[in-house]
Amino acid sequence: MKYQSSFRRIFPAIFTTLSIIAGLLFAPAATRTASAARTFIVLTQYQASLSAGQEFYLGAVVSSGRLPSFKSSNAKVASVNRYGLVTAKHAGSCRITAKADGRESSCRVTVARTKITLSTRSISMENGETKRLQASTTGSEPVSFSSNKKSVAVVDSDGVITACKPGSAIISITAGKTTATCRVTVKKPSITLNHIYRKLFRCQQVQLTADVSSGITPTWKSNRSSVATVSDTGLVCAQKHGTALITAKADGVTKTCEIEVEAPTIRLSASSLTMKVGKTRTLGYKISSGNAPLIKSSKPNVVQVDQLGNLTARSVGTAVISFTEDGTRETCTVKVRK
Repeated sequence: MKYQSSFRRIFPAIFTTLSIIAGLLFAPAATRTASAARTFIVLTQYQASLSAGQEFYLGAVVSSGRLPSFKSSNAKVASVNRYGLVTAKHAGSCRITAKADGRESSCRVTVARTKITLSTRSISMENGETKRLQASTTGSEPVSFSSNKKSVAVVDSDGVITACKPGSAIISITAGKTTATCRVTVKKPSITLNHIYRKLFRCQQVQLTADVSSGITPTWKSNRSSVATVSDTGLVCAQKHGTALITAKADGVTKTCEIEVEAPTIRLSASSLTMKVGKTRTLGYKISSGNAPLIKSSKPNVVQVDQLGNLTARSVGTAVISFTEDGTRETCTVKVRK
């Protein structure tokens, strides 16, 4: 098929050339003698319109039988080799001239400006996403791709675009002296949290998750780490009573979850007791957070208490037994008699 295509392309030039040669060979002798005295050059065509990358053979017959030389007036537009093969290079016009015996004849060649057709003129993407931009041209010149903002989007030699961060970038597609553009918009992601408000007690935890539309991993931050901390994976741990905002951030977009660390309530089985020296008893308690309180006696020499609420009366007097947990304090007054 390749050889058939080449033959079809040069056949007109060959046929015309042979016809002219035959006319000269079979012309009367007197005519040939006169023709030799005034050499002339006949071309197979005197004008041609091409697209960049196309080729054709320009046939030239010299009446004297000599072989002509070929030259382009602008090789950047179209070049020609010694056999008359013309190759279109860039948009513009020039003349291909055949010379012999001081005579010349030329063909005007016009190379049309390359047209670029894109699969799309605008693309919307998420950070990290890839899409391919396809480009076709009217010529056979190589196509190149480039981005004016590589921090936003990059493009490879095959037109595959990779989004890097939210913003806008222009992808330029160039073939010869023709350039086409495609605008790429990298969208800011949307973030959805599994919780926007949670109540916790000190030492309790909750796992926050963030669904980011672009698929990238968010960063986490607490505005009051003394109240609630958050890990790199969104695990929140309550530290003390108060309110904190936990923020998930991705590409400049943020979503927050309010964490309220509740102050616990403490209930004692009695607010006052009377004991005799040497006796023991247990002071019951219940704490809403489920955490163990700090239990202390104001006068251990009068009443001794352990961390389970077990009281021991040691001497006559009065002592205050306090239960403290995350800022909440409840007391019981114990009087010891003989």
